[in-house]
Amino acid sequence: MSEQVPEGTVDEVTEWVGDDPKRAAKALKDEQKKDNPRTTLIERLERKAEHDEADEDEAEVDQSEDAEEVDETEEPDDEAEEIAEVEDSGEQPEEEEGK
Repeated sequence: MSEQVPEGTVDEVTEWVGDDPKRAAKALKDEQKKDNPRTTLIERLERKAEHDEADEDEAEVDQSEDAEEVDETEEPDDEAEEIAEVEDSGEQPEEEEGK
């Protein structure tokens, strides 16, 4: 397929774009530069181009959620665990030598 946006009917441009959001964005940009842009074509292209942006936003959210999950699965360090045990028992923590 050619990377040049066709200078044809709304249907021809839509067919060239297909389901490719990058092509939709390119065709949208070209159409908006025209003196008399076709509103029907712009509406179709915006929907296809926005679909790509929504997918990218979801991917970013998924990546940040994955990062949070990793943080939640980290094991507590021994000192924090020891402190929690002492607090639960009501005992006084042992003094470490040299403190």
